[in-house]
Amino acid sequence: EGRLAALAECAAGIGDLQVRNRGTVGGGLAHADPAGDAPAVALALDVAIDAHGPQGARSIPAAEFVLGPYETALAAGELAVGIRVPVPPAGSGSAYVKVEHPASGFALAGAAALVLPDGSSRIALTGIGGAPVLLADESGIDELEVAGDRFAGADYRRHLARVVVRRALERARARTEGGAP
Repeated sequence: EGRLAALAECAAGIGDLQVRNRGTVGGGLAHADPAGDAPAVALALDVAIDAHGPQGARSIPAAEFVLGPYETALAAGELAVGIRVPVPPAGSGSAYVKVEHPASGFALAGAAALVLPDGSSRIALTGIGGAPVLLADESGIDELEVAGDRFAGADYRRHLARVVVRRALERARARTEGGAP
């Protein structure tokens, strides 16, 4: 089913076999690595993170969860204990595409896309700054502040962002029609 395919694509590309077998999606979200895959997919799919701590239980929308590099909305003593993924309507499609650093597997640029039956979309990027970002549309990449580092300069990373957004949207749109898996 293409509606939640972005989750499977994200999970398949995280770390190495040992990390995938021992890590958790909630742990990946709570780590809030600026190049992490899970936060972008959570943002595009409008996931809610369930947290529990000394003050009790609460639910945090993905859009409010990652505050910056390695910083989340979790309070002191609070743990991410689950995630809730709303199932998109029938006729939706999603995808996650990244260009990864060859040694670490982290995203130099990654895009999660959800295309709804009416043609509207939710697109989130990772690897281009301190936190995942939700785009208003494809052209929103031009307004973003993109970080460069020793692995990829800002201009190259912006180029990669355009490429992964285009590919993720193409794959997600194909899945709305029952096409590509």
